[in-house]
Amino acid sequence: MSYITTMSAGRDSALSAAPTAPKVTLKARYLYVYNLLSFVLWIIVLRRGAQPPPQDPSLLTYVRWAQTFALAEVLHALFGIVRAGVFTTAMQVASRLLLVCGVIWLFPEMLRADPRNAWAYTGMMVAWGVTECVRYGYFAAFLSRGADAAKVPSWLTWMRWVLAVSLALCLRKR
Repeated sequence: MSYITTMSAGRDSALSAAPTAPKVTLKARYLYVYNLLSFVLWIIVLRRGAQPPPQDPSLLTYVRWAQTFALAEVLHALFGIVRAGVFTTAMQVASRLLLVCGVIWLFPEMLRADPRNAWAYTGMMVAWGVTECVRYGYFAAFLSRGADAAKVPSWLTWMRWVLAVSLALCLRKR
């Protein structure tokens, strides 16, 4: 009789200890919204920037917003919101801001002066757009699924790593 009582009590306690959904923190919600907004901005840039030569005058506005919005990533690293190096993040963001605000925005006539410049600009927009859409899309999907990488669509994980490895191989010293 005591064996049956013990088994019954064990089963009831096992049922009551069922796993609960992980609690979503304010940090995770903020990072989800940040990544989702960045993804949307880069979708707009990619869609408008993939047409050579750049015909859409509002494209540069979206690019400036997307790149300026990335300044928040330096703050994320600085305050420990994400695990990223402050210096590395700052250098990446600064290099893009230099191109967007320090060259293209100050000298827009460069794009009209030589068709090769327009093609270079289009290439830059497409390269940035594709990589950033995949990156921000991955992180938004990751955070929306309880920060569980196994729940992110496999094609998105594949794209993230293929692009990262391809870029690393293109930039390695020869």
